Amino acid sequence: MDFTVAANRVGRLKISKLGPDFANALVHGTRVRTDSAVSDALGLYWSTRSRGVCKDLMKSLQRFLTWQIDNEGVRSWSYSFHTPNTDPVAAMRAAKHTLISKRTSLLSYIDRAVDAGPIFGSGITGQPARPGSRVFRFPTNYLWPFLFECFRSEYDYVDEASEIVALVQAMGGCRSSEPFHFWVQDVQFVAGEPVIFLHHPEDGTVTDNNGVKYTRSQYLLEYYSRQPRNRLHKHKEFAGWKGLDEEAIGAPIYWLPVEGIGRTLAKVLLHYIQFTRPQIMRKRAKLGLPDHPYLLVSDGEHSDDPASTGAPFTMSAYYSAWQRAIARLKTRYGDPRLEVLKRQGTTTHGLRHFYGSFLRTLGLDGLVIQSCMHHKSKLSHLVYTALTPTEINNLLSERAKSSDHTNHRSVEEALAGMRQAFDRQRGF
Repeated sequence: MDFTVAANRVGRLKISKLGPDFANALVHGTRVRTDSAVSDALGLYWSTRSRGVCKDLMKSLQRFLTWQIDNEGVRSWSYSFHTPNTDPVAAMRAAKHTLISKRTSLLSYIDRAVDAGPIFGSGITGQPARPGSRVFRFPTNYLWPFLFECFRSEYDYVDEASEIVALVQAMGGCRSSEPFHFWVQDVQFVAGEPVIFLHHPEDGTVTDNNGVKYTRSQYLLEYYSRQPRNRLHKHKEFAGWKGLDEEAIGAPIYWLPVEGIGRTLAKVLLHYIQFTRPQIMRKRAKLGLPDHPYLLVSDGEHSDDPASTGAPFTMSAYYSAWQRAIARLKTRYGDPRLEVLKRQGTTTHGLRHFYGSFLRTLGLDGLVIQSCMHHKSKLSHLVYTALTPTEINNLLSERAKSSDHTNHRSVEEALAGMRQAFDRQRGF
C-alpha cells in the first residue's frame, strides 16, 4: 500500500502496470544512486531484497488481496487510513484490478523483475506487456499412449519417476513442480486406490516417531540437514511452489473420475514404493550418501555422477525425460506437430490444462473446479477451462446452421469431443 500511495501521490500510478512495477521496487529497491547523492522520486528509500524474501512478501500480499476479493472487504478496509492527495479506495481497487485482470500469481512478477533489472533510474516505466493468457491442453487423442508407453525405451527401460509425475499431473491436475515435494508418507492407499495430499514444503506439518510435531522445514533441518526444495534457489534440486488452499494441513489430490484410473495409479505407485525406490536407496546407502524423505528419486541412469543415485528427482531430469517421451510419441505416430511447444499443448503444463477441461465436460460448478485445481481465486480456473478456437468455431457454425435458435449448446457439450477422443483410445 505504501508503494501505491507514493506512486499515486507523484502521479506515477499506472494501474495496468502495478504488479510488475511493485515487484521491481521490491527486488531492486526505489533508490537511485549518483556520484554525489542518493535520491528517490517515491520517497520510500527501499533497499534491494533477495528473490526469496520478495516471494514471501508477494505471497502474503496475494493471500490478502484474494481474501479481499472473495469477501468484498475493500471499502471497510480502505477507510482505516487516509493520507493527503490519496484516494485509498482507488488504491485498493488498483491492487484488485491487477490480481483479477491478470489472472495470475503475483509471484510470477518477481522472476520477471529479477531478469529485467531496475527501472527506477528514469522513473516508473513498467514492464513490457505480458503475452496473452490463452492456454493449450495436451492433445487428447495421444494422451493415453503417451502416459503408458512413451516413458519406456526400446530397451525396456522404464523411467518410473517421470511416468508417475506425468500420471499425477494428468489425472490429478497437479502443477509440474508439486510432485517433487511429495514425501513417501504423503501417499496412502484406501480401498485399493491412492490418496495423496499436497503439503506446503515449509509450513506443512509432520509428526516424528515420538509424537513431536514439526513444520516440514524444521523436520528437514533436524533429521536431514536439508532445506525445503522451494528454498534451494539456483540449485539443481530446486522445485517451486505456488500457494494453494489447505496447504498447511494437506490439500487432497482429486483424481479424474475415469474408470480404472485409481487402480492403475495404485499399481504404479505401489511398485515404485515397495520395490523401485527401496532398491535405489539401498544403492545410495552403500555409496555412503545421506537419506531423505522425498518420494521420487533419481535412478542414476542418465548421470555420470554416482551421487545422483537416490538423490531427489529433479525437474530438469523430468523435462529431459518429457522431451524424449514426446520424441517417441512423434516417431510412433508420425505426426509432425508432436514437438514440445506451448501452442501444441505438449509442454508439461498442458496436462493440467487437460485436467481442467475434462472437469468442465462433467458440468461441474466453478467452485468445485476451483477446489479440484487448488486455486485460491474464484477466477483462476476459467483460463484452464476455456474453449479452443476450433471448438468456438464449431459452436458458431452449428449455431448458424441451426433452425432452432433457442437451442444453445453448453460449454460442456462443446468439449464433449475431447472426452470422446479420450474414451476411444481406452477402448470404450
